[in-house]
Amino acid sequence: MTELASSIPPRRKPWIAALLALFFGPVAQVYCGRLRRAIVLELLLWIVSAAAFALMLYLPMGKLGLALGIGLLVGFYLYVSVDAVRLARNDSQESLRGYQRWWIYLAIIIANACVSELSLSLNRRYWSEAFILNGGSMKTTLYSGDRFMIDKLALRMRPLNRGEIVAYRTPTAPETILCHRIVGVPGDRVEIRDEQLLINDEPLAEPYALFEGELPPYEVIRNFEPQTVPPGHYFILGDNRRAAKDSRFEGFVPIDDVVGVARVVFWSREYSEAPSADPRKDRNPRIEWGPIRWSRIGQRLD
Repeated sequence: MTELASSIPPRRKPWIAALLALFFGPVAQVYCGRLRRAIVLELLLWIVSAAAFALMLYLPMGKLGLALGIGLLVGFYLYVSVDAVRLARNDSQESLRGYQRWWIYLAIIIANACVSELSLSLNRRYWSEAFILNGGSMKTTLYSGDRFMIDKLALRMRPLNRGEIVAYRTPTAPETILCHRIVGVPGDRVEIRDEQLLINDEPLAEPYALFEGELPPYEVIRNFEPQTVPPGHYFILGDNRRAAKDSRFEGFVPIDDVVGVARVVFWSREYSEAPSADPRKDRNPRIEWGPIRWSRIGQRLD
């Protein structure tokens, strides 16, 4: 009887299947002996992830887009978990297949992690990337501590439009990403006269522009001589006009220096920097986080 009992393969444990599904998705179906099912679910996971991301990035209703995108991902993982638990409970104690080994699961998990990292890297390079704003140059459209996503596909699909908020680099600090608004496109004649922006000699209505605080002692902030935006360049200004270092100082921004178009705020928390407690030992500023700004989550920027 002892030899007979030892020849019976162990049943798949539902709690292990649930944990595998929670952390590693369709690997749980491999654990349950359903390799083809796992492959199909893995392909569906990439499709669902892309669809969820597109909802969050492009749906005009920002909060609804975030909710639908997150709900789609959570719903898919819930389905995978329930399916894996059901398969484990219905295990007929058949002989284990050749791939039902712990080291096979580990190899799949490592390979999946490598593929995920590669896809995230490609996503950041070609589709979208997340940034956090530090500073008040875009107040009141964006606040310091806002985390937002930018769309990089827009740069490859169409010309950028006046009024779009973009992330870009400057020649003076190429390692730093700035975020301001396009106000002049190629061919536009731009001028600032007593802080009033004129495009092609006509005042531009700017409900987003903020003129707050004392006027800095830089003539270019108040008056900018008429210039025509050259081909392949943009004239970019911060919404908080008296606190932004933008095209008035840096000049026209080449299209090649634009990283992407800002789409949606997905997280926001008050953020500020304070001097280091001991500047002799540490010159880096001390980051201070405040309360979460729930009302800003889902704020559209396009």
